[in-house]
Amino acid sequence: MEGDNSIISRREKFRRVSHVWHCFLGFPSACQGVGMSGRAKRKRQVYEEEMQDAQLARWKRLRGVDIHRELEQMLGSEARFRGLQEPVLQAIMKHQRYIVAVMGTGVGKTLCFQLPARSMSSGTTVVISPLVSLQEHMVERCQQAGISCVKWDPRNCHSPSQIVIVTPESAVSKSFGPFLDRLQGLHQLDRFVFDECHTVLDSSADFRPKMRQLGELVERGVQMVYLTATLPPRIEAEFMTIMQIKADDVHMFRAPTSRPNIAYSVVEYEKDEEGRGDIAAVCRLVEEKLEENPAPAKIYL
Repeated sequence: MEGDNSIISRREKFRRVSHVWHCFLGFPSACQGVGMSGRAKRKRQVYEEEMQDAQLARWKRLRGVDIHRELEQMLGSEARFRGLQEPVLQAIMKHQRYIVAVMGTGVGKTLCFQLPARSMSSGTTVVISPLVSLQEHMVERCQQAGISCVKWDPRNCHSPSQIVIVTPESAVSKSFGPFLDRLQGLHQLDRFVFDECHTVLDSSADFRPKMRQLGELVERGVQMVYLTATLPPRIEAEFMTIMQIKADDVHMFRAPTSRPNIAYSVVEYEKDEEGRGDIAAVCRLVEEKLEENPAPAKIYL
């Protein structure tokens, strides 16, 4: 038979878990203190302080993570950091507020938000991805690495995940705002990551205009990480103006983004008796390139 203290302890644990879920689901009585007595409000204040302390403790643990060991656990014992991955990750783990990383295509920018998310069992990273076609692949890669990851869908009630992927338009939508409020109410929102962040410069009144509102997210007061392979120095100032960040506050990382293995060339061909010859010329060119670059090289037409 259980004693009174055991029953009280179980009830208290249930109350705390219930309160977390009520707050996450947005019940006003849980998140805003509506109708609470003075005693309940004091308990709510204590709870918020505990959650905030837990978040600060999580960020402190993040500073102490051995990123080399975490990389090996994630990708295997032979895995090594490439390019600017290590210094960018160190800045993220130290919780620097604004980070801009310009790194070439294919060098592993996604690792810069996957590894920090994986190293902590709690906390949420919101990844803003303007390319919808890459989102499924991103979710799959996260799950393969043992990271809980979901795509934001306003029609679903999302459980807490280490990574939430959202489009720029959804990130500033009315339906996503309350979700962020709940995460922050639980002190679970750790950072925003804007993948392919240069695309904000392509937005206009006629093309994805809401992307220009992404700068408002800095008001959330959490870490902001911007990743791209296309941000020339001459447009840095414009980018930072749109994102509402100051150059003096930004930790900038820039790697060479030129691709020496890619080249452009013009090939002339002669027309045949029928006034054509383009198809035959392309076929000959493909055959020549395949001889020069055997499999697994690929040729796109």
